[in-house]
Amino acid sequence: MYLLSLFLLQLPFVYSDIVLTPKPDNVIDENNIIITTLWAMSVLTSVGLITKFKQKIPLDIKEIKHIYWDEYECDKKYFEINIKDYTQITKLRKNMKELEKILTTLEEEYVAKELEDISEEIRYKCGKGELRFRENDKYYHGVNNTNERNNRKGKIIEGEGWSKCIFEYNSDNKKIKMRIWDTFNANEYCNNCSFDKEKSRGRRVFGVYKCNGHEI
Repeated sequence: MYLLSLFLLQLPFVYSDIVLTPKPDNVIDENNIIITTLWAMSVLTSVGLITKFKQKIPLDIKEIKHIYWDEYECDKKYFEINIKDYTQITKLRKNMKELEKILTTLEEEYVAKELEDISEEIRYKCGKGELRFRENDKYYHGVNNTNERNNRKGKIIEGEGWSKCIFEYNSDNKKIKMRIWDTFNANEYCNNCSFDKEKSRGRRVFGVYKCNGHEI
């Protein structure tokens, strides 16, 4: 036994780490409510209207287990998406565009409604910039919740992190595209704002400030 132990100790052992791989492009997590809704419909018992609409879904959506992805979160479900009927993809894209148009209209109506709730008497009471929306009994300057459609570069602002942000441009830059949240002097624009060091990092044309809210 002793000799056997010595022999085994001389054998080379290979140690290998688990290699994490990128999540496949056709895999999405449960945070996408459209895909999770379509998946739920696909696994429901085929009766009545469910059967009718299931047949119109041109995608094959199935729940899968992760294979050591670098973006994996153990408490989430993941779904693999494949095309079941290529002839219906164009129609699906058209449906998605129709939905996007409706969502844009609803968002614009929501923003307009909030502006209506702010009277002209108080709109410019807290700085040279206009108060744009109300949240939890406070009024705010800057980006309106994330429902805005275009930012200073003409792109959609996404994520909660941009809500209430004001963009202070350098004096060298004489053009301001979005006066509803762009300015040359953030402290004049809003008399209760703070410099956002993290969001301003690496930016040369403008700095980012955040409105802290105004009780009126």
